[in-house]
Amino acid sequence: MKISRVGILLLIITAVISNTGCSMVNRVFARNQLNDGAKAYKERKFEVAEQHFRRSLELNPNDLIAEKFLARTLHQQFLANRTQNAQKGEQAIEIYQRMLEQNPNDEDTNRAVSNLIELIRGQDALVQWMTKRSGNTQVSPENRADAFTSLASKQYNCANDITELTKQTVIKEGKASFAFKKPENTADFDKARQCTEEGTRLIDQALALNQNNDSTWSYKASLLVQQARLAEMENKMPEREQFMKQSDEAKARFLALSEEKARKKAEEEERKKAEAEKNK
Repeated sequence: MKISRVGILLLIITAVISNTGCSMVNRVFARNQLNDGAKAYKERKFEVAEQHFRRSLELNPNDLIAEKFLARTLHQQFLANRTQNAQKGEQAIEIYQRMLEQNPNDEDTNRAVSNLIELIRGQDALVQWMTKRSGNTQVSPENRADAFTSLASKQYNCANDITELTKQTVIKEGKASFAFKKPENTADFDKARQCTEEGTRLIDQALALNQNNDSTWSYKASLLVQQARLAEMENKMPEREQFMKQSDEAKARFLALSEEKARKKAEEEERKKAEAEKNK
C-alpha cells in the first residue's frame, strides 16, 4: 500500500512532536530533581543532593546549573571527610575544569578548583594549574593577571622565609631598626635570590596585563623589599636604597587602589541599602 505525501508529512510531524514532547518532559523532571537537590544541599544533606543532581544531569545533560551544583556537592563531601571522599574531590576537579573550558572567566569556579587541587594534589599541581591559566589567552587579562599574582606570591613567600631568618635588630642613633645578614649557607642566599627574581618576573607580567589591581601592587612592593634585603646582604647599599624607594612608590599605588576599592564598595552598599528602603 502506497503512502501519500500528506501521510508521510503527518508521520514526520507526529515523530517530531513525540520527540519534542519527550525532551520537554525530561527537562521538567530534570528541573524537579534540581530543585530537590538544591533543597537537600541547603539542608547540608549532601549525599541526597548528589543523587538528585546526578539524576537531573541524566535527564538533561546540558544543564550547567545542575553540573555546577553537583561539583559543589562533591566538593563539600570531600571537605567533610578528605580521606574517605578523596575520589569525590577528584570528580569535582574534573567537573570544575570542564566548566572553565566553557566559561574561562568564571573566577568563583577557578577559586574552587584551585582550592581542591592544592588540597588533593599539592603545591606543584596548583602551580601547574595557575601557570596554565596565566597563559590561556581565552581568559581575560584581569584574570590572567590574578593568576600571575598568585604565582608571584608563592615566590615571595619562598624568599621571605629565608631572609626573615637573617633579620637582626640594630641600634642606630638611638633608634632600633632591622639589618639583614647574608645566610651562612650560600645555597640559602642563592635560593632567596632565585625566588625573588622569579617572583619579580611574574609580578611584572601581571602588571603588564592589569595596572589596577591593589593586590598585585602589594606584592610588587614586597618583592622590591626582598631585592633590597638581598642588596644589603651583599653590602650594596646604594642599590638597597633604590629598591626601597621603588617599594615605597609601589606601596603608595597599592594604598591608593585599595582606598578606591573600599570607597566603591561602600558606595555600592549604600546604593543597595537605599534601594532596599525604597522597596519597603
